[in-house]
Amino acid sequence: AEELYILGITGSANMPTTTGAYDVSHGGGASLSFPVGYSLNFLSGIDITLLRLSSGATSLLGGTYVGGTGNDGINNAPGLAHNYGDPFRGEVVLDAQERPVVATSGASTNLPVSSGGQAYGGGAQDGYVFRMDAGLTTIEVSTYIGGSAADAAYSVQEASDGHWYVTGGTMSANMPMATGAYVAQHAGGVDGYVVRLSAEDASLVGSTYLGTGNYDQCYFVQLNDQDGVHVVGQTRGPYPVTPGKYANPNGAQ
Repeated sequence: AEELYILGITGSANMPTTTGAYDVSHGGGASLSFPVGYSLNFLSGIDITLLRLSSGATSLLGGTYVGGTGNDGINNAPGLAHNYGDPFRGEVVLDAQERPVVATSGASTNLPVSSGGQAYGGGAQDGYVFRMDAGLTTIEVSTYIGGSAADAAYSVQEASDGHWYVTGGTMSANMPMATGAYVAQHAGGVDGYVVRLSAEDASLVGSTYLGTGNYDQCYFVQLNDQDGVHVVGQTRGPYPVTPGKYANPNGAQ
């Protein structure tokens, strides 16, 4: 229908919401400021906000808060917030039924979790992935992603079988790993990761760490038309390179 879904964060108690929305009130969290480079102050904490606009952006078709008792929608963990703009990473995409699927981060321990999903793993924050109905009235499927240290989710895509692929960064050595993971052990420091989730109940179908003993993160995941998984990120370690392909060892990027 060429409508527009917008994912954001808010510290406002009067963001526009619509009748029947999942949550019409700001839950907030602790006061949070970003004085260096941003000059942003969220004195009443932060919630996720999700909006649905008409194709001409002339009317609000849906609007809701999503949040628990902590600050949600923000990546506020030292090490994971590595580059300018990293605190605000997240993604909303539409599945085959045009329902919004969101990858983000949350510090609340009491966000809803589906029957097959993971509870809050611990640490300063976890990744959080959820799907809502098109009208933004309910969270249909949801899960945390993370271990006992800080974790973040940045990007999500839907495969042809309906599964979700999610990527992000983690400082946890004990992220849940599926049987047969490409890399089942945390390499150290900050690693990237990719997980594959069931869209029915958020259960873990596949997973892997991606990283070296130095700093690494994954920022975008994309599937090709054969469901091949492509990931873009950063590394400061000796990441393996296919023979004959471009490499710039110890470069800035």
